[in-house]
Amino acid sequence: MESITHFSHEHPLILLKLLPTDETKRICYGCQQPLIPEGKYDIDVYGCKSCTKFFLHKSCAQLPMEIVLKSHEQHSLFLLSELPSKYSIGFGCNLCFELLQHGFFYHCYLDDFIMHIKCAFKENAGIISFNKDLTLYHPSHKHYPLTIQPRPSSFLCDACDVEDKDLSYQCTSCHYWIHRRCAMLPSTTNHDVHTHPLSLSFGLPAEYHNFDYFCGMCEQKLHTRQHLWLYHCQLCRYFVHIKCMATNKPQIEVDMKGLIIDDLPHLPMADKSVELIQRFLLRNNSLDNIQQEVAIFSHRHPLIYANEQIIDETEDDEEVLCDACIEPIISRHYHCAECRFFLHTECAMLPHELQHPSHPHPLNLFSNSRFDEVFRCNHCNRNSNGFFFHCTMEGCEFYLDVKCAALPNVLEHESHNHPLFQIISSEIVYCRCCGYYLWETNFFGCKYCNFDLHLHCLMLPKTTKHRFDSKNSLTLRYPPHSYHARPFDCAECEEEINPNYWLYHCEESDLSFHVDCINRSWKKNNSKFGQKIQITSHPHPLKYVYRASVKSPCHGCESKRYIYHSSSFECETCNFHLCRRCVQKVEPLH
Repeated sequence: MESITHFSHEHPLILLKLLPTDETKRICYGCQQPLIPEGKYDIDVYGCKSCTKFFLHKSCAQLPMEIVLKSHEQHSLFLLSELPSKYSIGFGCNLCFELLQHGFFYHCYLDDFIMHIKCAFKENAGIISFNKDLTLYHPSHKHYPLTIQPRPSSFLCDACDVEDKDLSYQCTSCHYWIHRRCAMLPSTTNHDVHTHPLSLSFGLPAEYHNFDYFCGMCEQKLHTRQHLWLYHCQLCRYFVHIKCMATNKPQIEVDMKGLIIDDLPHLPMADKSVELIQRFLLRNNSLDNIQQEVAIFSHRHPLIYANEQIIDETEDDEEVLCDACIEPIISRHYHCAECRFFLHTECAMLPHELQHPSHPHPLNLFSNSRFDEVFRCNHCNRNSNGFFFHCTMEGCEFYLDVKCAALPNVLEHESHNHPLFQIISSEIVYCRCCGYYLWETNFFGCKYCNFDLHLHCLMLPKTTKHRFDSKNSLTLRYPPHSYHARPFDCAECEEEINPNYWLYHCEESDLSFHVDCINRSWKKNNSKFGQKIQITSHPHPLKYVYRASVKSPCHGCESKRYIYHSSSFECETCNFHLCRRCVQKVEPLH
């Protein structure tokens, strides 16, 4: 006796031949019509001996599992034996508009297109193709075909990592099991989470295993061994989980109460000292009138006012840096006519006392007596030989450089579309600029999403130059880097740049640099170099440099340790070098 296993029933079904004398009120579960239509005799049906009430017309038992209609060419329709749970009260057929509650029907998971089986085979429906096979050859699992499991089952999907009860495809040779809705996902799609078309990938592609990547919606790290399905944009190196694509990204409501956007400082600034410190002076009622000559507590000579950019012709036309904030002097400033000492007009007006919200004690303005003496700022954690605010309480070693002191509590940065707030926290988060963890207690972050920045990353200049290409400027770029299809290689360290983070790039020369490699250059180390001293033990002047021009030992230390990678003093006339420790032991002539 012929028997079959059908997806719609848990028991085997046996082929029966019904006669007119048999019960005529029984109906076919598939089409919900009488088993023996009026005027018909000798009908073949499948029935269950265990249940005695489950029957299917032979034609209904042989319906194709998948069809494509002219009226719905974009997706396939699949045969189901019961409505998904979200349609518990029924659903209307898209062709005849009658309510669907029981029996077989064809359904599309991607757009909820649904119809009776009788409507699907009408002439006006227009079947293009159909598949009677219960197997699927899917590109995500090329070893063996997947078998359709049309009855809903509870399982953990290998594609989306979601555990729920749904219809599925399963490999009978291994444990591979995916939702039918995942199996039917299009290979390319458009979504409002990204501006470019997204391509389906069955795991993180091998070419992206050299760096950590994160989902663009949930921001979780993408693991190379999980093989969860993703949509990605190859141009932008953008990735998103398929389960995240299926959810609507919540709209972030930014509370702008008390904030006037036009009044917020917007970084990066062309001249931080003029714009940022000027706002700081206004907040502290320290902005004063410009005078033609001023006396500064940190310098023994009077300073003369000038309203122009100054270039140091003795240093290969390099920009001159302010001795207070260590930023280039672009316009008006004070300078000493007898020595290389320069101040922005705003920096000359810095208050001598400050009560900063990050410290409980009053702070006083200081400068070191020697230009080779440095302090470490407690906010940005960088060394500097510029001006600083210092706590004079006994045992309290708190230092704050003038740029960190000038930062407001809230500002805007062009890399992010929400305001960034100054945060004081011991929580360990990572910087979206450089990718390193924020070990400092002070940083700027967004209250509405996981976007945080080091203070020194926050204040990176929009453009800068490098010794490899002194003619063209490097521009600060933020991800996604869709303008550059090839990987970025840093011209300084010759390593590939992680495309998830900021970088400096020049379109003319096609040179790219890590942000850290630019920071390590002498101009961006928050210290000023180039000053000269004369000591009794050497006939020529010694120049204070960030890094020695040649690998040489210190000629003053008994250990003869090399000083190539640290700030030191060198003679431009002969190969003579001294480390800072040795210079501090002698009294310079001038």
